[in-house]
Amino acid sequence: MGAYGPTLFADNFGKDGGISLFQVMLCVQFVVNVWAFIIFLHGLGEVQGFSAWKALLNLIIVAVIWIAIVVIVAWAIISINAAAQITAIHW
Repeated sequence: MGAYGPTLFADNFGKDGGISLFQVMLCVQFVVNVWAFIIFLHGLGEVQGFSAWKALLNLIIVAVIWIAIVVIVAWAIISINAAAQITAIHW
């Protein structure tokens, strides 16, 4: 709000063809987030006694396990609901 003022809510915001402050800040934010993730991986590797690559693998394994748990629970809920609907139709 402070940088753009009332033009932030205009219909043609960001459509003038030039690079705006918003786009620059998006790029800066992306670079800072990537750098923070790299620092996080090095810190996690230091704590666990691994390299940063093994820390990344550690995060990937945890993510896969969580995704598998969510998929299994969702499948179980959908199966139970489908079975209940089939039973209700036959009664």
